[in-house]
Amino acid sequence: MTREWPLTFSPLFQTYLRRSLRQTVSCCAIEEHIQYAQDDESNGPSSTWACELEDGRILTISNIDRLPPAIRQRLESGVDCFTFREALVTRTQLSMSRNANNLSHEKRRNRRNNLLGILGGQSDANQDNIFDSREKGHRRRLEEGTRTVLVVRVIASDNTTTASQAALSDSVFGTNGDAVNLKSQYSACSYGKLNFVAAPNRNGSPYNIANGATTVTTLSTSTGEGDVEMRNDITAALKSQFSVNAATDLADYVMYCLPPGTMSGIAYAFVNSWMSVYDDRYCTYLSTQVKSSDLLVSISLFIFVSLHPFYTS
Repeated sequence: MTREWPLTFSPLFQTYLRRSLRQTVSCCAIEEHIQYAQDDESNGPSSTWACELEDGRILTISNIDRLPPAIRQRLESGVDCFTFREALVTRTQLSMSRNANNLSHEKRRNRRNNLLGILGGQSDANQDNIFDSREKGHRRRLEEGTRTVLVVRVIASDNTTTASQAALSDSVFGTNGDAVNLKSQYSACSYGKLNFVAAPNRNGSPYNIANGATTVTTLSTSTGEGDVEMRNDITAALKSQFSVNAATDLADYVMYCLPPGTMSGIAYAFVNSWMSVYDDRYCTYLSTQVKSSDLLVSISLFIFVSLHPFYTS
């Protein structure tokens, strides 16, 4: 009988291995706001920081405290961009080097059109007037115009988003008779000046975009691997399925509706970014519970952070 010994490395080789896994990464920091169910006793942090890479992957920053204080204290979501040298990158996390000299930093205030209003920039052809309001110490700037939204249903290796593609479309855009939905509520609250509409129909393989919704398969990812790994696989699947360079080539804002059991919270979004992520049924919660649930208020404000570009603290 052959005895199997555990695989061990010398300290010197472990140091070499850690260094060999490090790489230079460019990304822009984005703040993640997380919503939990009211009766969830295992609530994690309400916000955290991530970094969006040039290929669309969004990785959690595991050691944001290593940023120099002068940068960290004035960090702007979607604006502060970095090149990290000797960063340790996994499928879900980015860890900065201990050496503060291993990073370069810049503010890309016009990185996306949807940043212009919050930063006081000038409107372009796709942006109209902006008006201000103040609420509980927060400043909000609301733009006028039309923005496209894509809702994504997910087929993972071990589970599937409960709602059908058609049901998701109906709950967000009212395409099949749902009178109270995300589209209708934003239009009503802005007196018709701000409108979210379904992403244009588009052929893909194997699934198309129809009435602002589509389906992707991530058969290499299971719910047990978590939402970070799954959302990055969804982004890659969208790019491949529709032969585009980025998910934002399909719509201004994209909602990922994950299969049940993938994430611990019920929803989260990235400030001044394009992505929001939902735990299964909460993708449709706005339309089904709008008249009776106090939780809807939180979800509505949460969607506001992701889908509305002009929100800052």
